[in-house]
Amino acid sequence: MIRSFQKEDTGQLLEIYNHYVKTSISTLDIDEVNLETFSKEMERIASRYPFIVYTKGKQVLAYAYVNLWKAKQGYDKTVESTVYIHESLVGQGIGTLMYRHLNKILKTKGYQCVIACLSLPNAISVALHEKIGFNKVAHFPGIAVKFDKKIDVGYWQLDIV
Repeated sequence: MIRSFQKEDTGQLLEIYNHYVKTSISTLDIDEVNLETFSKEMERIASRYPFIVYTKGKQVLAYAYVNLWKAKQGYDKTVESTVYIHESLVGQGIGTLMYRHLNKILKTKGYQCVIACLSLPNAISVALHEKIGFNKVAHFPGIAVKFDKKIDVGYWQLDIV
């Protein structure tokens, strides 16, 4: 089931997120995030932007939200997306389902463009975004470091008007 984020989801979201902090370049956080910091950030985002979770029973297995792209007023119709899926469900269509649901919400709220920032290489995330209709618009080689390796960063854009 897909529903809106609730404050009580935060602990389970943090478990999903910290898995990726420890094991992948999907996030460029190096150190695990603590519950207080994560909770404040999730509540801030949910108070301003669409934020959804995928649940099975009481277990939260994925989440997706959008956040500020740039602070200038001219960017008010553009947002940056984030999607994280429990590692046991990667590749099972949950990301596609989440994006389709999120994009419907964004359209009704008048947003026009979604930006996704992907750490590279990340074939699974690239495939998800391109399946949804995102197009690669920028590539920055070696601008980040994680696990003692230089990481490329790419930007994908989806127009939703």
